[in-house]
Amino acid sequence: MEKNDQKEQKLAEFQDVFQNVFRKLKKQNDFFPKTKYNLADGHILILLYLSKKGRCTASEVTSYLGITSGGGTVLTSTLFKHHLIDRVRLESDRRVIQLSLTEEGKKVVNEVIKQRAEAFIELFRDMKNEEIDQVTNVFKKLDNLLT
Repeated sequence: MEKNDQKEQKLAEFQDVFQNVFRKLKKQNDFFPKTKYNLADGHILILLYLSKKGRCTASEVTSYLGITSGGGTVLTSTLFKHHLIDRVRLESDRRVIQLSLTEEGKKVVNEVIKQRAEAFIELFRDMKNEEIDQVTNVFKKLDNLLT
């Protein structure tokens, strides 16, 4: 078998495994835990993003998630309705809306992070530190390639 054929076969196997792992992780609510606000995955991702950024524009959020501005409006409106984020128009340009977490939003983020940490500890419980390092390094490389 030629090198290219072997690589294609390995990548096809990786795709299957990755798809199965992603599906199983998504199925476990620990990675996108349900909150008392019944938030979807996109809501959780926005809250986590705002937690890292502090304050950003709505267009930065939609760019990060790869969604339309209309989709971002729907998601952020729900978060605003639940008092999880604040929306503030810039004085210098009233068209620009900046988003940030409220105290309640920070509480939700902390709970999500706590639940995810517990889920990862359980998931990797039987792995050796070296195996965890290998997985981490592969995902770092993928993250850099996708940037």
